[in-house]
Amino acid sequence: MQSKSEKKFLSVCFITIVLTYLVIFAGGVVRSTGSGMGCPDWPKCFGHYIPPTTIDELTFSEGKFFKKGYVVIWNEALYKAKSDFTTGKEFIPSDWEKYTKHDYAKFNVYHTWTEYVNRLAGVLLGFGAIATVIFSFSYIKLGKGNVFALSLLNLFLIGFQGWMGAKVVESNLKAYMVTIHMLIALVILALFIYIYELAKVRKFSSSEFEGVKFKQVKWTTSLLLILTIVQILIGTQVREVIDEIAAVLNDNARDQWVSRVGSLFFTHRELAIGVAVLTAFLYYLLRKVSSTTLVKLVNYNTILVGLQIVTGIVLAQLALPPVFQTLHLVFGCLMFGVQVWAILFLFRIKATVTVAA
Repeated sequence: MQSKSEKKFLSVCFITIVLTYLVIFAGGVVRSTGSGMGCPDWPKCFGHYIPPTTIDELTFSEGKFFKKGYVVIWNEALYKAKSDFTTGKEFIPSDWEKYTKHDYAKFNVYHTWTEYVNRLAGVLLGFGAIATVIFSFSYIKLGKGNVFALSLLNLFLIGFQGWMGAKVVESNLKAYMVTIHMLIALVILALFIYIYELAKVRKFSSSEFEGVKFKQVKWTTSLLLILTIVQILIGTQVREVIDEIAAVLNDNARDQWVSRVGSLFFTHRELAIGVAVLTAFLYYLLRKVSSTTLVKLVNYNTILVGLQIVTGIVLAQLALPPVFQTLHLVFGCLMFGVQVWAILFLFRIKATVTVAA
């Protein structure tokens, strides 16, 4: 039986895991809609805590008041107000500081607010991580100081991820920077799942696992996770190539983008078959298991693999619809999380059953 403080921690940690997925989902929407530069500065958006809703707020005109740091678009460049002042008839360069970290100076209200919501999701995750650290203090007295240490580590990782977000914007969405940003998110997710499982007290009965070949199950699940990670890495590379193709074609001829990717796309597709085969084999190995949690994890993974394959086919055949780009990413990350959880669960089952035996 776990104490009230432990139960509170588990609830907070689980909510933070959900928030991590929310950030991944928001990031997927940002990327699939091309909204990554909707806020060209960081942490503010066009110098505002709450971004503008019309281009008029970013346009220079006589008699307009600007606070220090507010941004204006002038001659296709961004300028930041050096101090609070009201504009005169002429644009006086000495009143402004040119933004030089990149040369992107466009405003699209939909892109701006899509990116802004993404940042708000990141802030919520930050609060969740702080709460996780606070509630993990109780585990120090219980001799589980590693729960607190790992919670603190993940808080620092989220801070680093925020810094990386700023660098992604400053790089004007360099493809490799976006990929690194995504991989750090997966590390954060996996660590939160590990913390949750580390703090969770579970009891298993050896009778639930009669006839189960744990070694085969463990290695199959481990191989499945490795293959899924490789899939995600290759998928990000495919997306990088597609971004380059889209730039060359000025976002036109969308139906040609996939065909121009080349062998990388075919590798991504063939590995998907491998993931499906391993998933089916894992389902077969665990068909006699009565453990509710483990069965659920395996079933969730099977469903997610199916959804991932379906969205992949739609992307390839229907010229990359943005909605399915987001779904493809989210399903892949959900698969990753479920598989990480399954491996942690399997190792705990193995240890508990061995001790019981």
